[in-house]
Amino acid sequence: VDSVEIIDEQGFTISQSLEEVSKVGLSDIIKWDEGRYQGQLNSEQIAEIILQPSVRSFRFNPQFSIDNDNARSHMKTTVMKSYFTTDLDGSGQVVAVADSGLDDDHGDFGTRLVSSNDVIGDGSTADKHTGHGTHVACTVLGDGTQGGYAGVAPAAELYFQAMENDNTGNFQSPSLNYLMNSAYSAGARTHTNSWGSKAASQQGKYDSEAEDVDDRANYYDKYYNGREGLTILFAAGTVSPPATAKNILSVGNHQNRYSGAPDTLMSGSSRGPTDDGRIKPDVIAPGGYVRSCRAQEATDTSGSTWSNNWYLEYTGTSMATPNAAGAAAMVREYLEEIAQRPAPQGALVKALLVLGAQDIGTRDIPNDDEGWGRINLRETLAPQSGQGIWVDDRSVLSGSGNSKSYSFNLTQNNGKFKVVLAWSDERGSSFSNKKLVNNLDLIITSPDGTIYQGNDFANGRSTTGGSADDTNNMEVVLLDNAMSGVWTVRAKNTYQGGSSAQAYSIAVMGHGVNDLRPDPMVMVNDFSMDVSIPQVGDPVHIETKVFNAGNIKAESFDVVFSVDSTEITRKNIDLGAGSTKSMFWTWTPATAGQSTLSFTIDPDENLEEILENNNQHNIVVNVTAPGVKLSSETQTTHGMFL
Repeated sequence: VDSVEIIDEQGFTISQSLEEVSKVGLSDIIKWDEGRYQGQLNSEQIAEIILQPSVRSFRFNPQFSIDNDNARSHMKTTVMKSYFTTDLDGSGQVVAVADSGLDDDHGDFGTRLVSSNDVIGDGSTADKHTGHGTHVACTVLGDGTQGGYAGVAPAAELYFQAMENDNTGNFQSPSLNYLMNSAYSAGARTHTNSWGSKAASQQGKYDSEAEDVDDRANYYDKYYNGREGLTILFAAGTVSPPATAKNILSVGNHQNRYSGAPDTLMSGSSRGPTDDGRIKPDVIAPGGYVRSCRAQEATDTSGSTWSNNWYLEYTGTSMATPNAAGAAAMVREYLEEIAQRPAPQGALVKALLVLGAQDIGTRDIPNDDEGWGRINLRETLAPQSGQGIWVDDRSVLSGSGNSKSYSFNLTQNNGKFKVVLAWSDERGSSFSNKKLVNNLDLIITSPDGTIYQGNDFANGRSTTGGSADDTNNMEVVLLDNAMSGVWTVRAKNTYQGGSSAQAYSIAVMGHGVNDLRPDPMVMVNDFSMDVSIPQVGDPVHIETKVFNAGNIKAESFDVVFSVDSTEITRKNIDLGAGSTKSMFWTWTPATAGQSTLSFTIDPDENLEEILENNNQHNIVVNVTAPGVKLSSETQTTHGMFL
């Protein structure tokens, strides 16, 4: 807010504008957005400013640290690129990168740069010092044109926000609200940040910047208000603000190259938890010895451990976070293009990355070193042991005590079963001991009645007898050897502390679980008859085509041919994803005049499809009386697609 009002018991009002207060002790004032001002301090006025009732917090610009192609192999993104009917390469996705600067004509960005933006007002977006921003951006989405070190999502587009002052080489902090809002307005739905506070005093703390990030993530995940979700990532070089925010994906760093990769945690990857006991980092990604683009204007690349003219090798969570961001963009692309789920919540992308994450070393997740484990996109989207996945991000819990249950019939004994519940919580308070506002719980009941609670873990897997988690806004149940039968998954709003209904996301992995669906339909423009105008009593041969617009095979479904609502023939077929099949029918007209030919897919609704409103195609044809033969180059028909 930009002003406050104080009303006493007699009804007298005193109001104060923060803008007016800022003029008391600041010069060169920048208003980032409502209630946020920056400027040069007149030092003698510090006490007077702090005492003003409209001032909630006052801080100096923080000192930030930059938390610095095998990565694609380690995260299994290469194998997933061509696994489905549509390539997963970031196409259709815009990723925002907030970092030092950008060598925008490096060559590995092609024509995919949406814009490069100066967000601190120094008049430049160049990457003149270490080349950190160029390396980070290319790690997300470089295409390897200059020499083969491609990023994770090489078809994604880039929206860049330059934060480094070229004169000093220091990062400066604009309003995080401004960073997120401007990126979202430009079409970005993934926002990655390889920087954070380096002050030891901030380790584990939740401050106003963490609040702002949580607020934006919560705001953009409210799908019921028409918003499209925003996945926000921060490097956990130190688990300090903004990486302590609840709703982001906080990323640690494992080795990417040389001996020990990929199951060695790098020493520079910071450890959690947060001050209120939340699990951080959330996941780890390849960050040790990552090769990516070299900014041609960079003057200080002494921190690299390998380089050539176009690429260099850096190490840090700065490198891990853009690798995770590329994986997040691919997950979002999968949800939109393969699973046909528009505008997925950021919380769902986060849940899916955790769904496939793998423990490294001793079985001990969740822990303060790796969080929920190492990102593995293959296990996230198409688990190698044959499990399927299922997701929901279109549900809300509106008040304390409300819950929603799901049933899953696991078809195989002793298989892995994993469930992740995540939600973008309302912003917490830096003055509160607990940052969680809306406390949801994950409760799972096995076929024999055993109850498992979210985050009740021992030796890296779920156990029983523990307490419900009232601290984290992501809960997991993981069983190595789940029994077959019907399992119940329940999301419960245990305590609603916020002001609005809480949207949530849930991701499930198990044998017999499947989120992908077929979508067979009759192709409207591919109908033909061997007689242009049929005659009563003469057989007519008809050809139609059925196309599966879905993302998996449509197995054993009926197609019915009817005339004037009377069934003539029924056929049962299979049809692969993206495949077309010709079907042939014979009909002998019995009466003259107009007849309606109907072709109906899955008339008994046995097939779960993406769309149920494209299953019938009606054709009106003219039939002549016996002995009257008419011909026409094209039969005049009237089509209707239902």
